Amino acid sequence: MLLAADPGSGVGVRDVRSGEIGVVTGHGSGEFTFAPLKPTASIKVGDHLVTGPNGASSYVSGIDVGTVTAVRTAADGTQQATVRPTTSPTAVDLVAVIVKNTPALAERAALTPGGR
Repeated sequence: MLLAADPGSGVGVRDVRSGEIGVVTGHGSGEFTFAPLKPTASIKVGDHLVTGPNGASSYVSGIDVGTVTAVRTAADGTQQATVRPTTSPTAVDLVAVIVKNTPALAERAALTPGGR
């Protein structure tokens, strides 16, 4: 299972305000780091990040990830941001696995009592 807080994972995200896409990486139970894919992206403190874009992430698009709390600009103009997670990764007590509905899954559901 891949958790967003895992330092070895990256989550595709979208900045709701600007529409910019990028990758959020975890640091254990603390904050995330957001690196936009466009080097000259406009990131601002207070920007809200959600999973996405659709089909380009291991996560369903549109799930709240967090809020930008600080932005750093490197000498070459690229930006990175610190992100406060929407919820504490260590407070999660329920994890759902969402699978793409395929013909094989639909057939299996039809054979299962109650259709599930």
